[in-house]
Amino acid sequence: MDSRIRATNETRDAILWDIDPISQVCRVKIQGSPHLITAHFPRNWKVTPYWLKRGNAVSVRHRNGTRGYVEVIGEGRAIPSPVGGPPMPHPQPIANGWITGGELSATTPPSMYLTVTSGTYRISGVVYAFSPGNLQTDSITMDIDPIMVLGSGQIMYMDTLTYNLEMDAAPAAGYFRYDMFCVGTDGEVHYLKGTAAKTNPVKPALPSDHVVIGDYILVQGGATTINNTDIGAEWKASRPTSLYVVFDQTFEWSNITDTPTRTIAITLKDQYGSGIKSSFTLTLHKVSGTGRMYSANSGWHTSTVTQNVTNGTGYTFTYERDQASTEHSPILMASISVGVYLQSTIFIKLLDSNGEVIY
Repeated sequence: MDSRIRATNETRDAILWDIDPISQVCRVKIQGSPHLITAHFPRNWKVTPYWLKRGNAVSVRHRNGTRGYVEVIGEGRAIPSPVGGPPMPHPQPIANGWITGGELSATTPPSMYLTVTSGTYRISGVVYAFSPGNLQTDSITMDIDPIMVLGSGQIMYMDTLTYNLEMDAAPAAGYFRYDMFCVGTDGEVHYLKGTAAKTNPVKPALPSDHVVIGDYILVQGGATTINNTDIGAEWKASRPTSLYVVFDQTFEWSNITDTPTRTIAITLKDQYGSGIKSSFTLTLHKVSGTGRMYSANSGWHTSTVTQNVTNGTGYTFTYERDQASTEHSPILMASISVGVYLQSTIFIKLLDSNGEVIY
């Protein structure tokens, strides 16, 4: 049975025919088949990949042990030739959009400004030039009036010319907001700020005869910078994603006591980097090395301690060394199971009285 299941684990190239982003499925055609096949794609993408669009080659895989389940796993190598029917999706009418440039990115280092490049865009079949013009070096400051003129219509073909656009302050922690920059036939840039919400923030509507600069920006509550991962990001309900561990990696020798201690603070965080309040059990296990650990639930133990957390985001454990001649630097493993299993490895370097690492 096992060998038969492994035999069905095949990967193929396919043509992406259409996409249903709400159900997170799409339809594809594979080599030698006239039929459209339903394929699933991951639900935990923060930003939709550039290759997930109609007419592109994608790589699909049949999942082991699940009859008829096909999933898109990445970009394809070549567009296959189906048998029967059109070889490619029917072309759609030419839509308004960017032809060259108009790329939106975070500044370096990240700030509440975004950088946009000059370029050309199409609206209702007419091509317009987009350029900072004579305002190449100054930053645009957002004020009450959201309209900004980027130049006098001078055409520039240097696609590396950039300009800074300032974002308004982020909403309060725990809230999310979608913002957008767009440009119309008059070359004026508009900043549209959405309404902050704790769940399901709504994207501002794009005015007619305008194109979006880059993509929508997901502004996280309390943020002081905008990163590239925020541009084009789709809001998802908060879910446990990682364990954030704070500890001193180097543990110096103590001349005051033979049993000095250090704290290990562990926080459960979501995909946005915020702590999640929940009820769960944290486990701290010593994989190797010496010393012992403490939690309120388990007390002191040399192998494993646990701590039940009720409506909290984490817990702070204590690690103690003994400074004996048999000491070895410990490797600890923090773990939690909250629908998904998460773990984090902790390596503490113990130093001897001469400041050398004890391995």
